[in-house]
Amino acid sequence: MAHKYLAGEGSVTYLSKKHGIKSQIQVRNWINAYREFGEVGILFFGQYILLTIR
Repeated sequence: MAHKYLAGEGSVTYLSKKHGIKSQIQVRNWINAYREFGEVGILFFGQYILLTIR
């Protein structure tokens, strides 16, 4: 979903609703992880490994 946001396919609010994600903060966190680390950042973010990488 982060790549869709960065490609201009919709706002955080729109994409959250479209994909059934209640927390816009979570989506923003995914976007930030994607910006910083690419797809690997999102994979690790869900497992809290991202926090140890930083």
